[in-house]
Amino acid sequence: MHCQLEHYIQLLLDEQSVKTGQIAISSQNDAIYSCGNQALTSLAHDILQRLDCAAVIVAEPLQPFPAFLLHRSKPDAGPLVPRDSESRSSLHDIPLIRHNHDRAELLNNICAALSKRKGCIAEGIGIISQGPLTVEQAYIAWSSLSHATTIK
Repeated sequence: MHCQLEHYIQLLLDEQSVKTGQIAISSQNDAIYSCGNQALTSLAHDILQRLDCAAVIVAEPLQPFPAFLLHRSKPDAGPLVPRDSESRSSLHDIPLIRHNHDRAELLNNICAALSKRKGCIAEGIGIISQGPLTVEQAYIAWSSLSHATTIK
């Protein structure tokens, strides 16, 4: 399992999609396995324990677009709606999670968003995605979210 997680971390790094050292993947089968940045791994592990999914990716994108879109939106803004039809049909919308320095509330908000959507943008963290059945699904969702925020 660790080899698979390391493979997807390396894939995101090779694609120059994520900042080096700012990525974590957690996956569960018979146990929870995690790989990557320790703080982000802890968050991914906690999310995975609360959701009915197989994998979670937490990573800060190399490009600043998701953080910029979050920063530019009003504090009470709803989710982002992608403008391109492919992203809109796949993702529907992208929840924005504000960080108020209360980890329990942040975790609740992230889990609420991920229970309804493939991913979200979390302030001060980056893009968080989930894969219902495989790590590959979490990877595809993360890449789709990154792409959607780039062309928004």
